[in-house]
Amino acid sequence: MSNASILRRRTLLWTLALASSALLLGTAAWGASDLDAARDAGVVGERRNGYIGLVVENPTAEQKALVERINAGRRAQYEKVAERTGATVGEVAVLTAERLMREAKAGHYVQAADDGWVRKP
Repeated sequence: MSNASILRRRTLLWTLALASSALLLGTAAWGASDLDAARDAGVVGERRNGYIGLVVENPTAEQKALVERINAGRRAQYEKVAERTGATVGEVAVLTAERLMREAKAGHYVQAADDGWVRKP
């Protein structure tokens, strides 16, 4: 890979990181307070693919609906960022996931490398 290619890639990744920050700030429209409550209760966790997942074994219909609503909103935001930056939706989602998992509060669930759930210390 040439130096110019590396520089373009780094610029793209920086742009995606900034765009994902905007994504995090815009979550109120599709349920940020509900999501925070579900995280605090240990119902949902951050997955490595940029979406949330259910941690509980027997979720209620409301919990399932929350996950679907949040993930649909994230997908829409990832698509907007991807369109603006030229990245793929998957790249935007994974970069956002890395940040969300890194910044998750202690006690919140995140997806482990083996796809299981672990609580952040």
